[in-house]
Amino acid sequence: MPSRPDPWRAAIGIGVGFFSTLMGIGGGIMNNTFMTLYGRPLHQAVATSSGIGLLIALPGAIGYLWAGWGNPELPPGSTGFVNWIAVGLIVPIALVVTPHGVGIAHRLSRRTLETGFGLFCLIVSARFFVSLA
Repeated sequence: MPSRPDPWRAAIGIGVGFFSTLMGIGGGIMNNTFMTLYGRPLHQAVATSSGIGLLIALPGAIGYLWAGWGNPELPPGSTGFVNWIAVGLIVPIALVVTPHGVGIAHRLSRRTLETGFGLFCLIVSARFFVSLA
């Protein structure tokens, strides 16, 4: 028997996507934080965030396409605020290096991974606050 939809999960998912977009960070960082706050091991949170990355990125990309549509000040190779030259460079590189990152994460202890994630969050936070000035 399928479980009933949980409106809180939907609201949290929308909130994670909304705030991630506003802060210019991937939804995975907020998803990892949320999942670990509710008792999931960090390795599992990272794996889940990686798995739903496309679900986070696709609506964001569509939004950026729509928001910048017809803007004459964009660089060549852009549709809306999506630059296809950058996409063409980032996607192949990500496909090559992602398996290495996964392997490193699985070899790290839970504590080391948590410390690294915490430091990453601090760096992202500092960068965000510097951009406000």
